[in-house]
Amino acid sequence: MFLRRTLATKKHLVLDHDVHLRLRRRKKTLGISIREIGNSILRICLDRSIPMIELLRDELVDMGKITTAEYDTAIELAMKRLARTCTTDDAFLPSGTEGSSKSGSWDICHLCHLGPGNVRVYGFSARNMRKLMTPTHYHMQDLHALVLSGVVAFHVGTEQHHIGASSGFHIPAGQLHSTVPLTSDARMLVALVDPNADGDVATQVLAQVATS
Repeated sequence: MFLRRTLATKKHLVLDHDVHLRLRRRKKTLGISIREIGNSILRICLDRSIPMIELLRDELVDMGKITTAEYDTAIELAMKRLARTCTTDDAFLPSGTEGSSKSGSWDICHLCHLGPGNVRVYGFSARNMRKLMTPTHYHMQDLHALVLSGVVAFHVGTEQHHIGASSGFHIPAGQLHSTVPLTSDARMLVALVDPNADGDVATQVLAQVATS
């Protein structure tokens, strides 16, 4: 009886509500079961040593369907097309002094706006563990992030980066991305700086705000 219960427990995953709803929508679109969809996604995610986008490229090249140069061009065009459907940060970042907003699983507050380099600094803190990403978006300025605690995932183009406490991350202006807190204690500072400004400005500002 104990063995049967143990096996039954191992067969099931507890999904967050938003994930379950998205799987149900995907089931209607694809016409296959949630189990089949979930298993295919998990197999890809569990083998992190194999970049899926590179596997797809290699398979297409080996089949003679496309050259590497054509594939790279197609990815670039697809990202530009996606950019036209995405939003700038103005859609969800708070505006004005000490403004606040919510996006995905983040609480966001505006901390300061400094003249040199036109630096805008925001504080991000996890508000729940539903792990909802911000909308895919871009900034007209360079983004410099400093993770204060927990772990944060940055999805940039076709790549994903997990950044831990006391580590920084940079995203150039115009680059499509989204972000999500992976732990309940995730907090980070984000500085947006004019692309032609000295990168050290953002580093200095983030260090000052982090210790204030």
